Amino acid sequence: MPKTIKWLEKVRLNQKLSYLEASRNIGISKQAYWSVETGRRNPSVKTAKAIAGYFGFDWTKFF
Repeated sequence: MPKTIKWLEKVRLNQKLSYLEASRNIGISKQAYWSVETGRRNPSVKTAKAIAGYFGFDWTKFF
């Protein structure tokens, strides 16, 4: 099983958000968000920018 992206999980939990809340706020599916956070898939540039823009970090951190 791939490693969870711990830093992204911490960012989400620091804001007291569930996967569902984060994904809704970002505008992506719960499954897409969960897949990125758990390391099951790499985000597209568009998804990386959406997640990073919402949480306030540089989108290139994913790559």
